[in-house]
Amino acid sequence: MKSQFSMEKAQKDLESTRQKIQAETQHISHLETCWNPVEESLSRADATVTAAAARYRRNAPVYLLAREGGTPPRFTDGETFDMLAFFFPEQVKARLHDALAELYEQDPETVPAATRHSDIRKAQARKLKLERTEESIITAAEAEGSTMPRRSDADPRAVLDLDDDPKIMWDWDSAKLQDLESEASGARAIATARRDLMAEASQELKRLNLSRSEYRKDVPESLSREIEAAEGKLNRAMAAYRKASDMAEAAGALPGALRNFVEARRMNRPPTYSRDELRRSGAIGTSITQRP
Repeated sequence: MKSQFSMEKAQKDLESTRQKIQAETQHISHLETCWNPVEESLSRADATVTAAAARYRRNAPVYLLAREGGTPPRFTDGETFDMLAFFFPEQVKARLHDALAELYEQDPETVPAATRHSDIRKAQARKLKLERTEESIITAAEAEGSTMPRRSDADPRAVLDLDDDPKIMWDWDSAKLQDLESEASGARAIATARRDLMAEASQELKRLNLSRSEYRKDVPESLSREIEAAEGKLNRAMAAYRKASDMAEAAGALPGALRNFVEARRMNRPPTYSRDELRRSGAIGTSITQRP
């Protein structure tokens, strides 16, 4: 009976938490898309006209007016808006102001640019805290032998219990993970090239040793030096291949392990790699937090 009561409470807590997460998600979207205050929009309009006029002034062939004879300047060349801003700046500004005034008659909700980004960061922090609470409810239910599905868009930092650093807030189906997989592919290509060089060095050493076997005694000094150099080359090639192979293995394991772990946690199935195994391997922690 106690377990049933706990699960009922967990379900209610999870539903309540997810409603709050949804509210924060909507709030963040609102902050990102709502308009600037009208004063800021008017100022941006003036700055746009001034920049366009300066751009046209730099490109207009005014210098032709200072020459005697020659081809007269064609002031119609270039962007039309830039030309209008150059010749009629006040009129263009006035028309933009009128157009903005008409738009703002709708009385839209606005957010100053000076506080927009800080407000978004605060909302994102609140959302992440809620998602960590959500994950704790799910893991507590798992400890009781019950399953509560995770959201497909859950923040990996909450699912994996990572730091709050926004640098590691990845969409695991995005280009960022694809970049990791591309790096792994590149590392494998380097390892393959190192392996080919090692094979070439090995073949060269075999050829020289075969030549030496033709001499029962008094092996030429020049051949001995070639064999010594070939042995050194092969040793260096082997060391380079081992290093490249280790790097390729590590690079290949990281995206695969992370993808598998996140997807497994979201879908409530056992991951191939446990969280502790990922931490011990370095896949979670230093390797990720150093990525831009």
